[in-house]
Parts: sequence; structure tokens; C-alpha cells
Amino acid sequence: MTNALPHEMSRAERRRFVVRGLGRAVAMTIALVAVYFVVPLEWIDGVPVAVVLFIALFCGHPLDGPQTSGLADENFIRTHYGDEPLFSMHPTDKSNRPTSGPVPVYWDKVYPLAVLRLFERTFTEGLTDPTRRVAEGQWIKALTRLREYLGSCPGCGGVVFYDPERPERVCWSCTTPLGMPLTITHGKRRVVVGPELALGPNGTLPVPNSTSASAGNGGPIIAQAVTHPRDRRIIGLTNRTTTPWQAAFPDGEVETVAPNSSVATEDGLTITDGAGLRLVFSRGDLSKPA
Repeated sequence: MTNALPHEMSRAERRRFVVRGLGRAVAMTIALVAVYFVVPLEWIDGVPVAVVLFIALFCGHPLDGPQTSGLADENFIRTHYGDEPLFSMHPTDKSNRPTSGPVPVYWDKVYPLAVLRLFERTFTEGLTDPTRRVAEGQWIKALTRLREYLGSCPGCGGVVFYDPERPERVCWSCTTPLGMPLTITHGKRRVVVGPELALGPNGTLPVPNSTSASAGNGGPIIAQAVTHPRDRRIIGLTNRTTTPWQAAFPDGEVETVAPNSSVATEDGLTITDGAGLRLVFSRGDLSKPA
């Protein structure tokens, strides 16, 4: 049963998925989502910031395309990157749109529309009108939401971003329909359950790619996701507190999750600790309140 699918595993195998002392590294992809943690946006004009973020997220320059390919002299560079720039993913003028490489793939298949709109505004109207450039607060809000929409494909288990505006999307890798994601509600925060999930005491998310036990802006990490050792499509949640959890499943079964132990997540699961902690798991539309 090495390659068994989740539904082929016994109930005990799926639920009593307890992993003690398992350490894990956060993928570099997530570090790229958090560029704003290390770039003082208030010091820089909106366009350079957008360029940095675009390169980090899309692995390409926003103005690179067929019109900028080949050798270039000073006048060429001044024209295409200064006087007459054309966004490679321009919504109407597709003359500079790449036909290969990572940028069109990330643009069409990976990131949510809300993020794409900010880049589109910056690199179209914003190139000539400073009032249309995206402010620091808008980037922070958008990238925080992007982090909250990070999950895993129900088919291949790969990292994906769910999009509340496009629930019909498919996985960029295996084309499996993503459907409605499993989410976790903690206080006033609702985030997608994925392999990179970690929660602070107030529903805060720790700085990505951090090996610290601290969430940085909200105290210690209290819960951290872990993938099933036999099937990465099954996501467990590890108790990082010193207090045992009570995991109540939708069929009425209740299990104790000891510190540094994990429980497999599923729709309808509720986790409490008797001291105010309440984590509620549900599958539904991200655009609607939990």
C-alpha cells in the first residue's frame, strides 16, 4: 500500500496520523511570496517595488518579451525599458507577450486574479500615472491574502494557490480540478489548509522560510502543518503547544492530540484545548465568510 490513495487507507491510518518530532523546511516559493518582509516599501517608488515582486513571483522581468529579445544597445534599452515600455502581460496589446518561459505559465495558471490586477495596473496605467501605482498597504494586503490561499492539489499534492474568483480552476501541474479548498478558521482568520501552514496564537502567520518556533509578529507557533509520510495529499496539523488538544471529528469521535503530535485534517474537524483555542476546519467558498 505504498502508493495507496487516501480513500484506500483505513480510517485509523488516515486519522491517527501522529508524527512526533518531525522537522521540516518551508519551500523557497513561500519565501518569494514574502518579499515585502525584507524590502522597505515606503523607501521606494511603486514601480521598482512592483518589478522586484514580479521577478520574484513570476521568474521574469515584467517588460521582457518578443520586443526586447536579442542584442540591445543603449538607445534600445532606453526605448523599451524607459520611454516606450510595454508590459509583457498587457491585457489588450499582446505584441510583447512571451510564448514560452515561466511568466505566461505563472500568469495564466498559478496566481489569483487579485494579484494579477495589481501588477496589470502598475505596469499599464501606473507607468505613466503615479496615482495609479500600487501603495505599500495594498501590496502587503494582497501578498498576505496570497499566503492565506496557499494550499495543495487534491490530485498530485503539489503546491497551488486557490482563487476565490475562479473556483473552477485546475492544478497547474496535473490539471486536476481544485474545487473548494479545506480551510481552517482561527479567531477572525480563515486560511487554506496546505503543507506550508503555520499559525501563531492569534491566527497570525509566521515569516515564511523561518526555522524559528516563533511566529515573529504574534508569539510562538501553536500549530504547524505536516504532510502524511505515505501520501502528501493528506495534510496533518501538529500541536506545537504544551497543552493536549481535543480533536472532535464530524462523526462524533474525539481524539487527544498530545504536544508535538499530529492529527490528519478533514472537513468538519474541530480542535480545542480547553483554554480558549478553537480551530474549525471546513470546505467551502473562500469568497464567503466562514
